[in-house]
Amino acid sequence: EKEEYYNLGKKILKDFYKDYKENPPKVLRINNEPALELPFNLKIGEYSLYGVIDRIDEGGQIIDYKTGKAKDKIQTEDKAQLLIYQMAAEEVLGIKPKELTYYYLETGKKISFLGSEKDKSERKEKIIQAIKAIKESSFEPTPGWQCEFCDFKDVCDFKNV
Repeated sequence: EKEEYYNLGKKILKDFYKDYKENPPKVLRINNEPALELPFNLKIGEYSLYGVIDRIDEGGQIIDYKTGKAKDKIQTEDKAQLLIYQMAAEEVLGIKPKELTYYYLETGKKISFLGSEKDKSERKEKIIQAIKAIKESSFEPTPGWQCEFCDFKDVCDFKNV
């Protein structure tokens, strides 16, 4: 299994490098530095949200690299991370994104969208609700495939679901 992942990693890197060489991205420069692994601190209400944007291109495309299985279309729950990046680009960096893209490294597949004002407003409200629920410790577990990767699976009542 270890060798299988090693070989997959090599393939992903070769394919990525080939794509990069054939279609070099025009990465945005901020203060003469490429907009890669760009940290941000986004204020949402009274809360601060910290994160790192993988890449922003000159055309306003925000790229988030994914190592998981490629999806055919973006579901509402998949949009959350890129919506946060869109808000951070607009509110913290002063950049107006034109497109938000998940780049699946294993297949090279890209899937994009751009959040509306309604999308961003709803996401902010969900973030505030989630933070308040965590602070009050009054939130219901939502068992699903994500449980496999949860940091709290060893102490969760739903670990056998």
